[in-house]
Amino acid sequence: MKHNDTSEPEKELTVKQLQAALLLAEGHTAVQAAEKTGVSRVTVERWKKHAPFQAAIHQAEDAIYDEALRLLKKTAKGAIVTLVACMDVKVSSYVRVQAAAKILEQGFQVHKANGLDMRLDRIEEIIKERLGEKL
Repeated sequence: MKHNDTSEPEKELTVKQLQAALLLAEGHTAVQAAEKTGVSRVTVERWKKHAPFQAAIHQAEDAIYDEALRLLKKTAKGAIVTLVACMDVKVSSYVRVQAAAKILEQGFQVHKANGLDMRLDRIEEIIKERLGEKL
């Protein structure tokens, strides 16, 4: 989820603007971002209308999302092991069914995502082939 030229907003924005953009990306309100950066809410609202500030917010959101994905990848195996352990006969049937359903649901989602990735790769190949013919 990368936006174009990640260094541009940093060149155009002040430290306070970058701090406010990060706070907004983290889910803080304009009032909270203003208080934490020492500016008025009106100032933050004005900044939010400018493309470089919006780009900085998007970059911060991307960084937060990327970090969340890294954490998800690190903990996925443990979560699966926990779900599989919950399918043990010593656990109530309700818990076993819920664990099995979650594993199947996630397996289906992974399968679906892999299929979409393959289709997207094929579409990109076709586009490259057709653009290559015109060059």
